[in-house]
This record gives sequence, C-alpha cells and structure tokens, in this order.
Amino acid sequence: MEIYSLHCESSITPINIDINNPVFSWQLKGAGENLSQTAFRIQCSSSSNFIKVDYWDSGKIKTDNSIFIKYDGKELLSMQKIYWRVKVWDENNKESDWSEISFFETAFLSRSDWKAKWISGSLTGSKHSQVPVPYLKNDFTLKKEIKQGKLFITALGIYEPYINGERIGSDVFSPGWTDYSRRVNYQVFDVTSTLNRGDNTIGVILGDGWYCGHIAWGKRQHYGLKPELLAQIHIDFNDGSSQTIITDENWKHSYGPIIESDFIMGESYDARLEFDGWNNIDFKSDYWSRVSVQNKKNIFLKALPYVPVSAMQKITPVSVFKASDDWLGNTQWIFDFGQNMLGRVRLKISGKWGKTIILRFAEVLDEKGEPYFDNLRTAKATDYYTLKGDENGEIYESHFTFHGFRYALVSGLTKNPEADMLTGIVLHSNMKMTGSFECSNKLINKLQHNIQWGQRGNFLSVPTDCPQRDERLGWMGDAQVFAGTAAFNMDVASFFNKWQIDIADCENKNPGYFSPIAPFIPLHSVLEKDGHAGWSDAGIICPWTIYQSYGDKRILENHYESFKRYIDTLETNSVGLICEHPSKGFQGFKDWLNQEQDKTPGDLIGTAYFAYSTKILAKIAVVLNNQTDVEKYNTLHKKIKEVFNNQYVSKDGNVIGETQTAYVLALYFDLLSRPHADIAIEKLVENIKSHGIQIATGFLGTPYIMHVLSKYSCDDIAGKLLLQEKWPSWLYAVTKGATTIWERWDGWTHDNGFADKDMNSFNHYAYGAMGEWLYKHVAGIDFDENYPAYKKIIIKPHIVANLTHVNCSFKSVYGFISVKWQVKDNQFYIDVEIPANTTAELRIPNMESKMVGSGEYNFISHL
Repeated sequence: MEIYSLHCESSITPINIDINNPVFSWQLKGAGENLSQTAFRIQCSSSSNFIKVDYWDSGKIKTDNSIFIKYDGKELLSMQKIYWRVKVWDENNKESDWSEISFFETAFLSRSDWKAKWISGSLTGSKHSQVPVPYLKNDFTLKKEIKQGKLFITALGIYEPYINGERIGSDVFSPGWTDYSRRVNYQVFDVTSTLNRGDNTIGVILGDGWYCGHIAWGKRQHYGLKPELLAQIHIDFNDGSSQTIITDENWKHSYGPIIESDFIMGESYDARLEFDGWNNIDFKSDYWSRVSVQNKKNIFLKALPYVPVSAMQKITPVSVFKASDDWLGNTQWIFDFGQNMLGRVRLKISGKWGKTIILRFAEVLDEKGEPYFDNLRTAKATDYYTLKGDENGEIYESHFTFHGFRYALVSGLTKNPEADMLTGIVLHSNMKMTGSFECSNKLINKLQHNIQWGQRGNFLSVPTDCPQRDERLGWMGDAQVFAGTAAFNMDVASFFNKWQIDIADCENKNPGYFSPIAPFIPLHSVLEKDGHAGWSDAGIICPWTIYQSYGDKRILENHYESFKRYIDTLETNSVGLICEHPSKGFQGFKDWLNQEQDKTPGDLIGTAYFAYSTKILAKIAVVLNNQTDVEKYNTLHKKIKEVFNNQYVSKDGNVIGETQTAYVLALYFDLLSRPHADIAIEKLVENIKSHGIQIATGFLGTPYIMHVLSKYSCDDIAGKLLLQEKWPSWLYAVTKGATTIWERWDGWTHDNGFADKDMNSFNHYAYGAMGEWLYKHVAGIDFDENYPAYKKIIIKPHIVANLTHVNCSFKSVYGFISVKWQVKDNQFYIDVEIPANTTAELRIPNMESKMVGSGEYNFISHL
C-alpha cells in the first residue's frame, strides 16, 4: 500500500506552524480492492536522514484513522524544521514501506520572539478622506554566507513585500480581515533565495484595507487611523550564527504613485510619480523621511495556516464595444469578460504623459446596453490610471482594491482599443477545487457553474455576501446555508476554521450571542440586537458542518464553550422556550427575500432554529464524549420540540403561516411527529403547486426545500422545481445569461426590470446552497454521520428531472470519490470509485451492495 499526500495542519510542508501539537494526515492507495489501514507509525526527527528519531516515535498505533493525528512528542521550539514520515499496516497486517519524507517548520511559539516594532508613514486621513499609500524600506548588510532566511510579516491594513526588487509570495490583501482590536494573522515566507551576502533592501507598500479604509456603507477608520507594518527577517548563517532585521525607527518612507486606494471606492495611480527601483539597494532614499514608530499593542499575533487571497486565474474579454459618450463627450468603451467575478483588471496601454484612463466596473448592462451602476450604492468602484508617457507601453494592475464585475467601462482612450488591452484577474481565497458535478441537462450544468463562481466571488478572507456594492460583509446567515455546498466545491476547512475564530471574537462584543456578521462591524442598530435566527446559529451550524465534512474535531473542541453559552443564552432570553418572541420587538431577519410576504412568523423561525442548534450541540457533546451535556441538551431539545408543536402546529397538522418555509423548517429540523410530518409534506407540495410549481422560499427555506422533498419521496416535484425556468426559480437567472447566483429571485425580470437598486446584487451565493442537494441526492455522494469526513460513504443516487446521466466527483480528505451513472434502454448503469481506507454502502434501484477499501465498482440495475 502506497502512502501519499502527506499533510501537516492541512498543508503540504508548511513553514508557519505556531502550535505545540500540530496534526498529520495522509492518503493511501494501492492495487486491488478492500484496502484499509489497521495501524500506523509516525516518526519525527530534526534530521532528514532519521539516523536519530529525536522528536517523536509513535510506535505502532492500532487504528484505521489516517487524518488529524496529533503530534505527541518532544516540546517544539520556535523556528524549528521537523522532518516526519509514516508507515502503515494493511488489512492483512502487512507492513508498508516508509512514506516519502515530509517536513514542517515552526513559526514564533512565543510573543517574546517578536522583536520588531509597529511602524507607519506620517500622513493620516480622516473618516471621509484618504491619503496616498506609504512606501516603506530599509537597507541592511549580511556579512556571512546565508543558510536560510525567513520573513515574518503582518500589517494593520494590507501589504505588499519586496526584497531586492523581488515580490515576496503571491498573496493578495494579506494578512486578511480579522477583528484588529483583538488579533491579526501574520505570514511566514522563506526568503533565502532573495537575500544576498552583502547589501540588501526590503521594501513594503502599505494599503488601508479593512483596517482604516471604508467598510460597507460606513465611514473610514473603523479600527485605526492609518496602516501600520510589523516585520522581522531572521537569517541563519552557515557558521551557526544568526542575524535579525526588524521594523524600527531606522526604516524610511515616502509617498508615491498610489494616490488613494480603497476596497469600496477604488484606486488612483499616477505613474508619473513612480520611483524606479525604490525596493533595490541602488536606490537613493536620502530624501525619504523616517517612519513613525507606534505604541506597543495588545494584539494577539497568530500564524494561522489559513488560505491567503491569491490571483487565481486570468480572463480575456469576449467582446469590446462602444458605450455612450460621457457627460463631457468623451468616447467610452465596454469590455465584456463573459463572467461575473471578483477581481481587478490588468491594463496594457500606451499614450501621452499625463493622460488619465478611467475604469469603472459593473455586473450587468441595463436595457440600453449601458453598464448598470445603480446597485453599487455609495461604492465608486472606479480606478484611475495616469500615464507616464513610456513609448514602450505601460502596464497597470491595482494593488489594494477589488471589484465585483463582468463589465469594465473604459474612458480616456485616444484610439479604438484592442481586446487584449484589459485582462481580468480573478481573486479569491486560494482554496483547491474538490468537487465537480455534470449531468445531461445543460442548464443544470450552467447552474452548477454559477454556484461555483458565486463561491469564488464571495470567499475572500471571509465569506462575504457580495463583492460589488458598499457591503461585502461576513453575513453569517449566507455562510450557514451554503457551508455544505462550499465544502463539496472547494477545500474550505482552513477557511472556515479561521472564520470560526472571527465569530468567536465577535462574541466578546455581546457574550452569549453570535453576531449576524463576522468580523463584527456596528453599522446598524439591528446588528446589535439579541438573536438573529439562522444568522447567529451559524456559530454552531458551520463548525458542525465543517467537522462532518473534514473530520477535525478541534473546531468543536476549541469553541465548545461558546456553543454552550449561545444555547444557554437563547434559553434564558426566550419566552417559554420561544425565541424571537414578538414581545422582544425585533424578530431577526426572518426568511430573507422570500416570496410569501413574510408570512412565516419570526418566532416560528427562531424557535425552529433554537431546536436545531440545540440538537447539533447535543451531537457535538457526543463527539467530545461529554455525556452530561448530551443528556442536558437532548432534554432541552425535546422540550423545545414540544413547545414548537404546541405553539405552531394545529391538531390537523397545519403549521402556522402555511408557507413553504414554515413546512420546510419543521420537516428538515425533524420537529414534527410522523402523522403531522405526513400532513406537512402534503401541504408543502400543495403550496408548491399553488404557486405554479415554483419556489417561494427565501434565504432560510431555500437551502432545505429540495432535501425535504427528496427525504419524503417527492423527487417528481423536486425535479420540476429544479427545471422551472419562470421566476422565481434557479434556472430563470440562468436563462437570462447569469454567470453567478443572484441575491434576489427577481434581480431582473421582463415584467419589472431591475429590482430594488438598494439591494440587488448579481453575485450572491445563498440561493446556490441547493448545490449540496445535487452532490448528495442526485449524484448520491453522502456520508454516515457517525463516520465523518467520508470514512463511511453512502452512495445513494436518484433519478430526477429526467436526467439520463450524471458524472460527479469529490476529493475527500481520504481521497478521490467518483460516481457516474446513466439511464439507457431502461437500465441503470453506475460506476463508483472510493478511496483506500474507506468503506461505502451503495443503494441503487433494486440493488444494495457494500464496498470496502478502494477501487472501481460497476453495477447494472434494471429499472
């Protein structure tokens, strides 16, 4: 059996481990079937030849677990390189060879390791005005042969680092968004190859980012007044000595071509102000000013192995055409990239010194074929580039802003543009794609495409709601309903682990409650109200979903007490276990953007989610082996369920409100007795039919409606809902050329045109949460809840919507899972592949079978 894909803390050879007990994972493969692990042995050494195993030898551990094995050896020190390898025993107790050698490196394990000081430029903006972006640099000399150099760096704001003129790393907008009043993440880069024996220069550009730029529709400077830098280079020499370069009062700074740069408003760049070679040793910075050294800060510094934002792909415009002239009579051009996305553009231009090119960004065109900017609200979303007149041409790509767009409106050109003048640069957190779904219906395939692009467009440091207007917040309700779909499409484990820390930080603002947005920003009074059913519940639902998908129970262990505080607070502040009670005033966001005029009572939604989250907490207590809490929260769940039925369910089985969402929540959360559940599913189907086989749910009902229909053997109705092309429906936007998921079912309709401009995003992933149903139900890839991370796989495909074939795959933490099925000549054909060290139960029409280990299995079943 071959061991491969060795990971430490979910990363391959990470160099930023700052915990004492990192975890190891690996995958297995080999010839034949029924392959499984029965034991493993891990060795950790400070030497790559393993002559001496001086850090940990686990010995032979009898277990079939090959994920998240915790290091249990000698205490780790800062800036150590530890090599590790593993061997396993198979189902026949046959011993494998040692795996290839991997390694991890520790970062700073103590706050005292930081010697650097926080530094900044001299200029400070205001709540409404920006100042130019500071360029900071420092020259230093290394007099010995270099063995290794590491850069430890972070910012209050965002940064771009350079050493000797070379850009360090490919991260964008690092260190990412956190509650800067509490914590900031730092990054570690191996800079050995960029350092020289002799003279060197480090240079850093600082942007406002989330720290002191505009956030949503609020003012600037929410966390601080101006961006600050903290950096430290540690160099080891061949003779065993070392040297440290830190940010301090010896650094210099100046202001250059980036006149202003803001996430919401855009960037202004004047190329005439560039200082060529500023980040090289030959640059004369005598006229640059000393930096300001800031006061020490009580901020927790964390080297999370999270996924940075990166430039993920390039998109070439599919067409370029004239727009109407601007108000001064200047010609304007529209570049259509064919895909709504989050990112920026790369401008390739030639022109006269001092000429300014204006770039504006929009998601859609209006009825006149002009870019539609109204839905941006106060976001200017405009970049300005002033040429320096280089006869060889100039290239510009913004540094510290991003836009949500499909179309770029360009003005200021003196001649007709070529299509390659602009290139779209797609930005999002650097998560690997793990899932794919393809079927015989092209519109459904396009829907899946749109769901994935909606995730790309909104997973940037935190799961935002939209990338274009003056919002871009970490709305928890959106992420809660989408987490399951997200975990199929991409590897989001580290992403959600980091965000769960943001959620925990928010709780400190209001102990016992999870804010509806994370990181928390006090932009509106409703955000500070107690309880937001479906939004605050993300604080429990998301980590449970991530644990189920990946199997790392630390996300449950680390936040367990906050889960309990939340449920206990809901119980305390409820009215007889009814949450969002009318007597409390504000009843949360209810079933946001539903089509039934908010007929689903807010207290019904609140109480249903209270029950659901409590049940999840009881399950978490089982995982963590806390029997006392298992009994406590199971008992509480039973009481809430009784209250729900007494308050909202009539004797004849009607659920108050009689809306699709009311029935869906009651059924999906398993709140009804069997007789009442049978009545409820009939009422739900009747409601759907009364709407013309159309969906009427909002953000909270939509994610579950297809699961409920399938659970109660209503695949015929589910299939018709899926194929519905009239709005409201998933395919309506697809038929209108959408390339992402819309915020509203009626974002644009033939009858009414554009919906409310104050809330009409065309890249909003919440309704894409039904993608989980495509993977789990249509393709049939699911897991046994008692064996998370697809250790025990359930393959149970369903024929819906007249589909004749499905091809679906998923890269789990154990390995590759594939399901391909087709219907041909009244027969059902299915091919299944599962990874080694897992088992699967196959359930298909007229046939059930069990599979163990790895390999491909082929079955034919007569319909």
